[in-house]
Amino acid sequence: MRLNEPGESIVVVPSVAPPTKDDHGAAVQALEERFLFLLLLLRQPRLRVIYVTGRPVPESIVGYYLGLLPA
Repeated sequence: MRLNEPGESIVVVPSVAPPTKDDHGAAVQALEERFLFLLLLLRQPRLRVIYVTGRPVPESIVGYYLGLLPA
């Protein structure tokens, strides 16, 4: 990353295999959310973070991580 360059982006793709009938929902969801700490990179004002998941992440969890950023 080149700190503060216009149009700079990072794409986050947690490595999770597609769910099967034997998967435990909570375990797969935790794997989907394990890289949300990378939202803290948004401290860099021009950086865009694209987070790709196979399941929706609850707004409350995204809000928690965004709440860790300075105002």
